[in-house]
Amino acid sequence: MTKPPVALNLEPVSLLGQLDPTDKLSDYFSVLQAENEKVNLVSRETIASGLPSLAAESLFPLAQISQTGFDRYLDIGSGGGFPAVPILLTSQVREATLLERGNKKSLALERILRALGLPRDRISVDQASFEQCTFDSQFDLITLRLVKLRPRIWRKVVSSLAGGGYFVYYSIAPDDIALAGLTPLSYCYQIGTPPLTKYFTIFQKTRQFFVD
Repeated sequence: MTKPPVALNLEPVSLLGQLDPTDKLSDYFSVLQAENEKVNLVSRETIASGLPSLAAESLFPLAQISQTGFDRYLDIGSGGGFPAVPILLTSQVREATLLERGNKKSLALERILRALGLPRDRISVDQASFEQCTFDSQFDLITLRLVKLRPRIWRKVVSSLAGGGYFVYYSIAPDDIALAGLTPLSYCYQIGTPPLTKYFTIFQKTRQFFVD
């Protein structure tokens, strides 16, 4: 990563008002709070007052992409649903696969999706490790949050991403990854009091190629 991150200004209330004008996310927050009493999905501090900010951070990278619809979406390590559920509630996604290898968390995520009325024939929750999965076709959007971008994961992301597709990594990418046809751009922003600097990186696959 040779270019310095692009500095952005994140205003969660404004961003959510723009991307979620009918306030679909409030239903998600209510369901998530109820599920969090059964399974530890997010921290106490976040569940108390930080859900809107976390949703805004989930959607912030997509606000930098001039595309609101995706045919096939993959989220790796979905946990309690960030960033996947905010994306599904505010974007046009035809099919989605949410990967969560923890049994309790994957069951909680199933209940969250049902409670929100999201179409289960087009959105699946797979209790599996990304490295062990096989897919019948590639994805035009892949997201990865709170999972380290190890070389094995990176290689599989590259091979699983369709030409022209986007990979959103909710951190700054390691310098030593082989880009191999993916164009990256990193961003930084500040949030919280006192302000904390955070990063995300958007990769776009610019051509088809094969990775061993």
